[in-house]
Amino acid sequence: MKLWRYIVLRVILVIPTLFILLSIVFVFLRMIGDPITAMVGMKAPPSVIAAMREEAGLNKPLIQQYIDYIFNILRGDFGITMAVDHRPVISVIMERFPATLELTIAAFIVSVLIGLITGTVAAWKRGALDSTMRLYSIVAYALFIPWFGLVLQLIFGVYLKILPIGQMSDPGLAPPHYTGVYVIDSIIAGRMDMLVSSLKHLILPSITLGVVLSGAYTRLVRNNMIDVMSQDFVLAYFARGIKDRKILMHSLKNAFIPLITMMGLQFAILLTGAILTETTFSWPGLGTMIVERIQYTDYTAVQGAIVFFALFVAVTNVVIDIIYAILDPRISY
Repeated sequence: MKLWRYIVLRVILVIPTLFILLSIVFVFLRMIGDPITAMVGMKAPPSVIAAMREEAGLNKPLIQQYIDYIFNILRGDFGITMAVDHRPVISVIMERFPATLELTIAAFIVSVLIGLITGTVAAWKRGALDSTMRLYSIVAYALFIPWFGLVLQLIFGVYLKILPIGQMSDPGLAPPHYTGVYVIDSIIAGRMDMLVSSLKHLILPSITLGVVLSGAYTRLVRNNMIDVMSQDFVLAYFARGIKDRKILMHSLKNAFIPLITMMGLQFAILLTGAILTETTFSWPGLGTMIVERIQYTDYTAVQGAIVFFALFVAVTNVVIDIIYAILDPRISY
């Protein structure tokens, strides 16, 4: 019962956070100027500009715009795109989001695995290996995603010719649309050739994003492992002659709990990093969509995508908090 009370409390606390995020998006997007004039140009007839401002709701007083904006989002109405296709923004977002989610999850797995391995090695093998892993964590976190992605494309795509450098699949091997996640859709369709193609296209972008964010995990795992291995129960294991492998697993299990919070924060960073990765690898996800709509000065689409990111990050953090509370009995509800 106490756990449920904690969950309800976390959900309640995220509500003001969401309002702050939505308010920031509202204010900043209106500080950049008149999107209608930016889209159609200064020489457009005033009647056309006025009609488009009315369609977007920008002719109303600012406070009324804010109220409409909040209520529309609560109803799931993100508006209509103002350029190219004039479709509901939410439909464009949901069309592109599965690709971003696929890349984010793959990069998340890569970053956690690399961070766990390098951090554990650094803590367990003190000395030269420790220094090497710490140097890796600094270099990895300092890498610029587009530059690192281009280097991988040049090596594995141009010189070695073993991996594709863009898109989500080979021509003609895109799976039928079930979820929008190509790996899952290929499995549902039962097409091994599509699955292999999807995985090959996923390797370079997921490694690019995963390696850059693995540095934080390396440092955190190392520090937590050193702290755990200095505790009495681990020293008792050593004194009893228990095998190193078992001691390592027990230490890693206890050091893993604080990583849950970092995973939630990193997952949010992965979503923003996906924008740079998607543009580098021509990955047709939500990040690429935002860049395209900025070029079109599509005000409602950009606003809707940013709000969607904010909502997704907020929900992810709540889920992480709940998982943390379940895994760690020391958390007070």
